Amino acid sequence: MTINWDRFQSNFMDFLRHVTIVSKDEGRIRLEMYDAQRYFFDEVFDGLRNDQHYFVVGKARQLGITTACYLFDMFYAGAIDDVQAGIVFDTHDNKEVFRTLFRESIEALPPSHRLPIRGGHDNRNNMVFTNGNMIQYLIAGVKRGQGSIGRSRALNFCHMSELSYYGDPEAFAAFKNTFSNVFPYRCYIAESTGRGYGLLYDEWMDAVADTIEKRPIFVAWWRKRTYSYPKGSPLYDKYGWKGLSKEEAAMATEVSKLYTYLITDEQWAWYRHNSDPRAQAEGADTLAGERHEVFTQEHPTTPDQLFRGTGSPFISGQFIVPAEERASRALFKAYTYYIGDDITATRIEQTRHINRAQLKVWEEPRAGGTYVIGADSAYGISDTGDNFCAQVLRCYSDRLVQVAEFCDPSVQSYQFAWVMIHLCGWYENCRYAIELNGSGEAVWTEMKNMRRAMEDGSLVRSMPPTDSEEELQMRQSWRYMLGKVRQYYYHRPDSIGGGINYHWKTTLESKFTMMVQMSDRFILKQLDINSIRCLEEMRSLRKDGRMIEAEGQSKKDDRPMALALAVRCYMDGERSALVARNASYEMETARDAAAGESADMGIRFMSGIMAREWQQKAETRKWQRRARSDRRWQW
Repeated sequence: MTINWDRFQSNFMDFLRHVTIVSKDEGRIRLEMYDAQRYFFDEVFDGLRNDQHYFVVGKARQLGITTACYLFDMFYAGAIDDVQAGIVFDTHDNKEVFRTLFRESIEALPPSHRLPIRGGHDNRNNMVFTNGNMIQYLIAGVKRGQGSIGRSRALNFCHMSELSYYGDPEAFAAFKNTFSNVFPYRCYIAESTGRGYGLLYDEWMDAVADTIEKRPIFVAWWRKRTYSYPKGSPLYDKYGWKGLSKEEAAMATEVSKLYTYLITDEQWAWYRHNSDPRAQAEGADTLAGERHEVFTQEHPTTPDQLFRGTGSPFISGQFIVPAEERASRALFKAYTYYIGDDITATRIEQTRHINRAQLKVWEEPRAGGTYVIGADSAYGISDTGDNFCAQVLRCYSDRLVQVAEFCDPSVQSYQFAWVMIHLCGWYENCRYAIELNGSGEAVWTEMKNMRRAMEDGSLVRSMPPTDSEEELQMRQSWRYMLGKVRQYYYHRPDSIGGGINYHWKTTLESKFTMMVQMSDRFILKQLDINSIRCLEEMRSLRKDGRMIEAEGQSKKDDRPMALALAVRCYMDGERSALVARNASYEMETARDAAAGESADMGIRFMSGIMAREWQQKAETRKWQRRARSDRRWQW
């Protein structure tokens, strides 16, 4: 069977015109499709026509999207053969509300538009149709282990309602494995209002990245016609002033750019009244109260407002959005490490598979450049920070530029130490600061052991003999790197005399100070961040008093933590010398341009460990030796 989606959409819209519902504004009425609902279904059907089958819907409250989706679920299962469907509710109570609502709506349908539901087969667990199709009712639960979402047979249609409130991300991930990815008429809709950086955010970002199979759909408050005050009404007279605040102007510009839509004065009047009734025209730029933050998340104007969270953002989105736009244009090389039995067997290769990249390099080392590295080991101050992360920044007297980022949860502590040694040696004129909590002390100990083994010669004595010129050069480069490692020394700012310690041990107080220093440099445009993933983690940071933590299901802040460590290392150790010699961004950039390729010649041999040629030559010699040792081989 081949489906004509244009005809299917037309038939569905005709079906909706015969449905009656109980409206909160008008009581029992014949269902009327608002602009928001029409836009939503236009997007869904356009996606189906283009072979997209997974839709992630971020929406404002009270747009009727969930109700329309339920009707779509019923129609889809009744009209298409071999559909095995599921509707996932966040709570049992919402499931029962749905069953009551649709039992009444279905019974009110005229005979010409009745759904083919098998008599007596609409129960608490499922709905069965005369064509053999079934819709199962599933509960996700708002707490871990509460729901029954994992106990389902395979599905080729699923509507996941209020995704942000699901309390068990692991169960949801397992549940998605039951979805068919080959059924030609499969359809999966995950819809929800925003609630910080939870499941909706993860699904949304996946849909933004996967434009072949998935489609993100944003349904804003301004798509509902009743969300406005008519001119001449008392509320319009009070809140419908002409001038836009800075925040409103930024939102209007973004909406115009993304959706070619102009928000009217009548709609702004509704928005101002409901977001902050105390707002005045002359004080409209100061809409920053808690009520306004909650309202903005529940009635987002642009997609990024879906994920604002209910707390106070550590860094405002007005600074992160332009940084993300700039970072999206930054090109990088991606590398993967191959860790051997000892440090000299470690290799690094360039990869085209970005998702497998452990190291991203936006700028390779430049002779004469000054660098700092911040290293945050897994499970430092946070139990959810399971990544080993290193941020490499190039230093100027007036700016810091992110030039490389390593991030991976799968390496061991000693392996991360070897990665750190490589990065310190490769970037040469470099100082590193490491977070000593968690596994950080083990990483630092391994780095010290490697340095000590190089100095007393035991590292060389432990290596097997070799006659390979490339292998000898490789070993020499590692010895060079170990000799170049420079550490960060922490000195209490309120201490007159001694009190010098190695590296950094994060506490509640020191984390707040360090993160504020990093955010200050970022807001003042003295810190250029090239990593989109780092900016995403910065966006999820929330401030509660002096507590700064990541919000959402994953609660990752490894990248911002490593970045803040690097900034602190710069401010305490490198900045004064750069200021003294006037090593500004403008001056150093001009010097690099004048030097050209010759500036890299002094460190060119360091990047030899990044080349596959040595490994290929070694493989060739191995097969040549085998051929000489056994002449019977004819390969």
